[in-house]
Amino acid sequence: KSVGQTPEELGKAVVELFTPGWGEPGTGTLNVIGGMNRNYMMFAGSEFELVDQSETTVTARSNRPWTRYFGDDGVWYGVTLEEYEKTFQIFNAGLAEYLGLGYEEWIEDGWSYMRFSLKN
Repeated sequence: KSVGQTPEELGKAVVELFTPGWGEPGTGTLNVIGGMNRNYMMFAGSEFELVDQSETTVTARSNRPWTRYFGDDGVWYGVTLEEYEKTFQIFNAGLAEYLGLGYEEWIEDGWSYMRFSLKN
């Protein structure tokens, strides 16, 4: 934000920078959830849980440990919680697209859920 980027622009830049490190385009497997776990564990107090899995989908959730940085006003260094989480959403969806996977996400009871699926 301090360099004039929107959350969408930053998310797209992060996708372009980091997705090649996850493998070749279109080669994704449901093991992507292990990498997501490692990404989320960079936050102190992080909880990342596998909620459900099948042959075609895997669902996990995070306790959103970064929310504590935003305090009562919901702003951290001029960035809102919504903007911060938007960047994560764009990266996760962009990574799934790069790897050829489907992706859904939602927030429920204070947890951030993500579901990756194999495309037919």
